[in-house]
Amino acid sequence: MEHLKQNLFPNQFDFFHLGRIESIRTKWQLKKPPYSPFIVLFRFSGDELGYGLVAFDRTPANIDEESMALEIANILTSKFATQLADAANGSVQISPPEVVRENDQKHRYLMGLLNSSSGTEIAQKNYRFVQKNQTLRLAMVYLPSQTGQT
Repeated sequence: MEHLKQNLFPNQFDFFHLGRIESIRTKWQLKKPPYSPFIVLFRFSGDELGYGLVAFDRTPANIDEESMALEIANILTSKFATQLADAANGSVQISPPEVVRENDQKHRYLMGLLNSSSGTEIAQKNYRFVQKNQTLRLAMVYLPSQTGQT
C-alpha cells in the first residue's frame, strides 16, 4: 500500500506566476537531523484517516514567505488528498493547515512519531520550489492513522 500511496503524490506543477514545484529524487530523511524547522500539518478524514505534513528545509523569513509556504502546502496536500480519494473510490477531506514550528511541543511529537514509525506505512515525496535564483526544499509526508482515529 505504501508504494500505491507513493504514486499519488503530484510530480510537478506551476505555482501561479511565482515559480515551479518539482519532485526530486534526493533523499531527505526527516527522521534525522537536519530535520524541518517549519511544518504545515493537515488532518485527513473521511474514508482515509491520517496526517499529512509538508516540511520545509527552513523557516520562512517573513509573513510573505510564510503565506507562500502555507499555499504550497495546501496545494500539495489537496492534490494528494484528491488522488487518495480517487484510489480509495471514496471521500477524503483535509483540515485547514496548522503551522508547527521547531520549538512547539507538537513539532517534537511529530519528529518523534517519524522516528518511531518503523512499522508504519509512511509515504514521502521530496520537492523543490524554484523561484528565480532561489530554491526551497520541502517534503510531503502522509502518515496513515494506526488506530482509525486522528
